[in-house]
Amino acid sequence: APRPIIPHNVACRNGQISDNQILNSEMGGFFLEGCQNVIATGNIMRNNGSRGCTIERDSTDCVLSDNIVERSGREGLWAPDVARIVVSGNIFRENGQKDDEEKDSEIRINDESRYPTVPADIRIEGNIFQSTAHCNSVIQVNAGAGPGIAICNNTFTGPVRALAIDSSFEVTVAGNAGLD
Repeated sequence: APRPIIPHNVACRNGQISDNQILNSEMGGFFLEGCQNVIATGNIMRNNGSRGCTIERDSTDCVLSDNIVERSGREGLWAPDVARIVVSGNIFRENGQKDDEEKDSEIRINDESRYPTVPADIRIEGNIFQSTAHCNSVIQVNAGAGPGIAICNNTFTGPVRALAIDSSFEVTVAGNAGLD
């Protein structure tokens, strides 16, 4: 049987990933690594391994909009070491399927300290989150994350409706429905 292709994009500039079905990939959905100004929109990412999608390692000015990300391994979106990212209008459903303790969440933002970019200026807005019971939290903002992170006007459903925010900077949380 053919193996699924993992869309792993490294150092891309001014790109777009749209209207794809990224299904059953063992290592995860799409990866953006060191990318600038990449837009992902209208994609379905389902049953992927480690993560539904990853934006990481000095990626900046990227947009994840109007996608469905569901039933992936640890997180729906893992975003370490990124800046000026917009995550809007997506449906994140039942991610964290690996039951990997503290990593299970719909979105996890953290600073890996291996790359110069500190997570900052990240907007998570207008998304719908449907968690599972074994999620640690729906959205995690871990220690090392910088300023300008906003979690606004999202809808939270499912048994877990909590955020885990450990950043020493203020994270704006406003206008969210169903959040504990």
